[in-house]
Amino acid sequence: AAVTAQGLAAHLGNFLASYTMGFVLSCQVALGDEDGRILLWDGWAPQRVHWLGGHRWRVTDIRYFPDGERLLTCSEDHTAVIWNASSGRQIHVLRGHDAAVLGAEILPGGELVITFPSVGRAFVWDAASGALLHTMA
Repeated sequence: AAVTAQGLAAHLGNFLASYTMGFVLSCQVALGDEDGRILLWDGWAPQRVHWLGGHRWRVTDIRYFPDGERLLTCSEDHTAVIWNASSGRQIHVLRGHDAAVLGAEILPGGELVITFPSVGRAFVWDAASGALLHTMA
């Protein structure tokens, strides 16, 4: 049976008062906290899958790629990270933002990522290589 929101909250205890959340169809739940950690949680089991520690400051956005195999996180530390959702391994760290990265969009095919810092330009990235393709004013 799937875990309810109340059940998940009970299992997580006082993980944090406010968090960023993302879901994928396989029922994996990703929670980002104010310390920059991401918890991957199996919503069917229920059990923790991985702790991801790639950010230094608060996680501001979490998105799953359309294939469900990768995860994108954004942070106030001026980075976005692409992760392998199964292994918890970092695939690419997207650097070059001049401010906190508040959000992102993954284009439908999963090949391009657009990140949105709190000030300045939007950044367009190649998701496969992690290369910055261009910026938009």
